Amino acid sequence: MVHNKVTAWLLLSAMTILPIEARKTTQPQVNDITTPLHLLQPEYRIPYGIPSESDITASMERILTFVEDATPCCVVDGKTGKALTDYSLIDSTSRLQQGAFRLTSYEWGVTYSAMLLAGEVTGNHSFTDYTLNRLKFLSEVAPYFKDAMESGSCWDGQLKKMLQPGALDDCGAMCCAMLKARQPNLKPIIENYMAWIMNRQYRLQDGTMARNRPVKNSVWLDDMFMSLPAMAQMGAMTRDKKYFDEACRQYRLFVEKMFVPEQKLFRHGWVESMPFHPSMFWARANGWAILTTVELLDVLPEGHYFRPFLLQTLESHIQG
Repeated sequence: MVHNKVTAWLLLSAMTILPIEARKTTQPQVNDITTPLHLLQPEYRIPYGIPSESDITASMERILTFVEDATPCCVVDGKTGKALTDYSLIDSTSRLQQGAFRLTSYEWGVTYSAMLLAGEVTGNHSFTDYTLNRLKFLSEVAPYFKDAMESGSCWDGQLKKMLQPGALDDCGAMCCAMLKARQPNLKPIIENYMAWIMNRQYRLQDGTMARNRPVKNSVWLDDMFMSLPAMAQMGAMTRDKKYFDEACRQYRLFVEKMFVPEQKLFRHGWVESMPFHPSMFWARANGWAILTTVELLDVLPEGHYFRPFLLQTLESHIQG
């Protein structure tokens, strides 16, 4: 009875509001009396519709213009705020110029990869240059900040995450983008990132990449993307099969713990000590998982033994 009353109230409210909204315009009144309900169009401030290629290109170019301005690549004197072009003068006050976003975050690692792909797809080198210019800048300033940090005379939060990573969030997405950029000057940073991913990241007894925060011996779906694509890209660049092998091993371990066949989705978290594993299906984490799968498929050699498993998981995941 209560449910029926609520439904009737909502319907009555909708029928009352629609004429009021329609009278706000100078157009002839459009409502359920004059137009079939399924043909009524909402009055969106933004004219949504099927985007054309030119619409998409225009939006991408607006985004590029915005992030170019929002992510300056410059070292400044912390006291004066003036740009520092001679990096040998970096001292305890020096820092990266602050914009709206961090140049070394995992979010911006994803952005760098996206810009490289945008340049490849559109043929517009401005997208590619956005990434290459910022990664070149980071590679140029990194040795000076590294020396200053090791001597205890300097501290910059953005560079610290790159030079002294402490989690997969600090490493994976940035490392993957740098590997895709194929710039020789990035090699020391890539090797530093990869050393953490391959050797220093905490693991469960069975080898699964894990965390001790916020719960001991817990596995989080985000870490699939924050590690495996970088491994695969490293394998593609070096032709060393150990990176492919580890990426495939980790992928299978994540699927065993996280993929829920009944829902064809990945749960977000898994805690080793729990007798059962609640399944919370976070959309963003499932996005990380599906990105991981396609990233691996992009670089694993044709005929690789693991490709059928990746394709099977991808197809099931898409259905979910």
